[in-house]
Amino acid sequence: MRQEGFGYMPAGAGVKRQCLKGGYEVRGLKEGSILAYPKVASVPGNAVLSFHVACGNPAGAVIEERTNAVQGTLVGRCQVPPGTGWEDYQDVECQLANGAGRVDVYLTFKGQGEELLRLDRMSFSDVAAKEKICAITLDR
Repeated sequence: MRQEGFGYMPAGAGVKRQCLKGGYEVRGLKEGSILAYPKVASVPGNAVLSFHVACGNPAGAVIEERTNAVQGTLVGRCQVPPGTGWEDYQDVECQLANGAGRVDVYLTFKGQGEELLRLDRMSFSDVAAKEKICAITLDR
């Protein structure tokens, strides 16, 4: 899912900015920042969630995935290792324990420092079918 298409960011959650290489990313994500994606369709059950992120934070970060509410059911936690800089993107995957179908997705960011990571895009994959089902990206 490209990040220009996200639902909403509560105040102080982050800032959408154009990337040096084109497209957009969400920057300024810090401890407690939340991104919400309402009514994401066709999410497979027990999906793999992949993030394309840049992490210049030397401690790395954690992204928690919840469904249906900010404090809803915790369906996954992705550990984001530190990268080599804020423009060095890497793919990070985590297994979810979620039901299939249309769902409201909430991402909560955990870690220390001024900025934890920069999010370019994310996608849900069906492990059994070995195919990407739904993608959110920040392009255009």
